[in-house]
Amino acid sequence: MITGFNHYNLVADRELLDNLREFYTTIVGLTSGPRPPFKRFGYWLYAGKQDVLHLTEALPNENRRKNSSSTFDHVAFSCTDFASTTAQLKTHGIEHQIDDVPLTGQRQIFLSDPAGNGIELNFQVSSGAGYAGASQGSSDGHSMGSFAARARCPECRLAIAPPSRPSTANTPETTGLK
Repeated sequence: MITGFNHYNLVADRELLDNLREFYTTIVGLTSGPRPPFKRFGYWLYAGKQDVLHLTEALPNENRRKNSSSTFDHVAFSCTDFASTTAQLKTHGIEHQIDDVPLTGQRQIFLSDPAGNGIELNFQVSSGAGYAGASQGSSDGHSMGSFAARARCPECRLAIAPPSRPSTANTPETTGLK
């Protein structure tokens, strides 16, 4: 029986690994923490006391594709302090999209890490009861912030178009992170 989410792991060469660590600690707000002495170099990043992101160095001959097509869409984090987070993204020039989830009182920020992986940051901005927030860029109140191309709204079966996704990932050149 599954009891909860434990962590996810990204594998990359050392340069990208260091860029990912800097991005997730500086921009997303995770913190570096203890990691067991595995054979491969890496980092464990924490949300509070829970290690949620493992960054592992690829082996010298291990070929990892960046921005490859797969079924992975994004990882989502529960967050606080929406204003500070958006200010941080703007300060670092990180492209992002903001969405409000209808009827839940939840506001979301969507962005990509330096490897092109999708990130969703979730903030509770109201109680949700009777909340009628509308998605930015959507006049019908349907959330369109997911990176996945949604063919239909699951609640009402109304066809909705997928959001536009930035054509380039946040790289050290575009984020100013190295």
